[in-house]
Amino acid sequence: MGQTQPFITQSIRNVQLSLKQSSFIVLAPPLFAIAFFALHFINRRLYIWLLEEWRPVEDLQFIFFALACWMAFRITRRLWLSHQRAFAVLYLLFCIAMLFIAGEEVSWGQPVFRRIFTWWPDRNALRDINAQGETTVHNMRAVQWIFNWFYLLLALYGTLSPLLVWVRHWQEDPRARLLVPPLITVPAFGIMAVFMITRVFIAPYTGLVNSQSYMRYKEVGELTLAFGLWIFTTMNWRRLSSSSV
Repeated sequence: MGQTQPFITQSIRNVQLSLKQSSFIVLAPPLFAIAFFALHFINRRLYIWLLEEWRPVEDLQFIFFALACWMAFRITRRLWLSHQRAFAVLYLLFCIAMLFIAGEEVSWGQPVFRRIFTWWPDRNALRDINAQGETTVHNMRAVQWIFNWFYLLLALYGTLSPLLVWVRHWQEDPRARLLVPPLITVPAFGIMAVFMITRVFIAPYTGLVNSQSYMRYKEVGELTLAFGLWIFTTMNWRRLSSSSV
């Protein structure tokens, strides 16, 4: 707990978070990741079920990405009205990215639309071009590697940039706080960063890509990543709502 004190102190000072709120944001992602790792050995069937498509973990991913999208849209509008046009454009792009990821997480409503439209392709019809047989872009075999690198770079940015800002003492710079997640989100981004490092640099050469348990664990990292992005946008919205940029 002593190592988290600088994270918690900085967050309380910058956005008036309580000690309990800050502690939860710091500790929840690693505890969640550890719990799922342990669950794999305790009850593998439940582990796989929880991490399957349209199950609780993926539903939570959608919720957090959608919330981050909504908060980014509100920040975009606030920045535009306050004549911070460059930052407004950056947040608009971020908002669009969060909308895209949220849609991808629920296959753009594939399970729902298949029940409404008879012409909507089923999983078997899509497996030749999509690794999971879904109406998504990120699982298309031809571009999967692009999205793997995207998630890796996003997770590394969320993990390393707050540490750089902290070391360089740029925490009070309003521009840095708009562009860099707070220190308390480092564990949330770090979990996804560790997984994606193994996914990109180790798994293809060791056979891990053929392990269902390993590949499903990515859902845990995606959830902590989504949680971190939601915290990042929410804290910036709170700050912009109470003061000028």
